[in-house]
Amino acid sequence: MHRLDGRPRQLVSGTDAANLYRRAHRAKVAVFVAGKPFVPLRPDPVGPKHTLLLTRFVRYKAHARRLPTEKTDVSIQLDSCEAWRRTTECEGGHDPRCLPFPVFDTGHADLDERQQRQAFDDHHGPGARRVDDRGLTWSLDPKAFHGREELHVAGRKLPRGFHWDVSVSDGPKMLTTGTDRWRVFRYINIAPDAIFRGRKPYAQRIGRNV
Repeated sequence: MHRLDGRPRQLVSGTDAANLYRRAHRAKVAVFVAGKPFVPLRPDPVGPKHTLLLTRFVRYKAHARRLPTEKTDVSIQLDSCEAWRRTTECEGGHDPRCLPFPVFDTGHADLDERQQRQAFDDHHGPGARRVDDRGLTWSLDPKAFHGREELHVAGRKLPRGFHWDVSVSDGPKMLTTGTDRWRVFRYINIAPDAIFRGRKPYAQRIGRNV
């Protein structure tokens, strides 16, 4: 239990959260939650705005369910997990559910319905080039994909090396996860599992907690 702004809060470590998020892009993962755990969105969270509910942290990437406080048949939860495991809940690389929402800044968080995904695209732009609420441009260029891994999102396999070129246009921006802090001067590569890849002079890692 941690205290943020003087209030107690269940907080998952940044390292555990990062490992869980990465695993969810390499296998179908189920997350059963007891209590109300939160995940840090920066290495040194000092207030609630720097955290996210665990169930929302893995939304669209894993099967997440809160366990009820009263006694219940665990098999019901396992059945829901098995049903999800047999589905594919992503339409491809342009589906906004591929985005790493702990990093992509948006007020359009509900994407389960097609009309919600369309509203997201109307606000942020189509899949090949989106602009988040911080003004960062997220571009997809299949010709520039590099790397050996084939990640997946909710059962949909993505092309090998799939990532966004995330660029800034109005001065350097700070991007963080629960373990990393990067300053982006021009652009950085970000994968669906929130892995950052950058190099000077375009971007620089300025802090890492593991």
